[in-house]
Amino acid sequence: MTDDELKALCESNARAIEALANSTSTALQGTNATLDRIAVQQTTHTDEIDTLLGAVSSNEVACRELRQTVGTLVSAIDEGNQRFEILRSEAIARQQRSDQRFEESNRRFEAMQKTLQRLFLELHSTNGAVSGLSDRIDQIEQAS
Repeated sequence: MTDDELKALCESNARAIEALANSTSTALQGTNATLDRIAVQQTTHTDEIDTLLGAVSSNEVACRELRQTVGTLVSAIDEGNQRFEILRSEAIARQQRSDQRFEESNRRFEAMQKTLQRLFLELHSTNGAVSGLSDRIDQIEQAS
């Protein structure tokens, strides 16, 4: 090859290399722009992840506090149920004693009622005897 041909070939290769360099530079700029967008997205996502982790942490703390509150409420309910059962048992015992006293009073009343009935019968019979005696005294006085 001649010098002119070599020179032309070199110039052609230089233009091709320059075109490749320009194309590579353009591609590199596009890649850098994409990488910059990805970096911004990554920062945004990292911030969002941090926010979500903070929310999860807050929720975990709130759940723990809620579990403690529920535990306290369950204990209070159990204590209330125990007190209720004690009061219920005492009320049942009081009612049974009251029922026994009522039954005893009722038996006494019935016994007194029977006694009064016998006494009224005796009184009636005695009144009848007194009336009969009074009539007999009158007859004896008239006969004398």
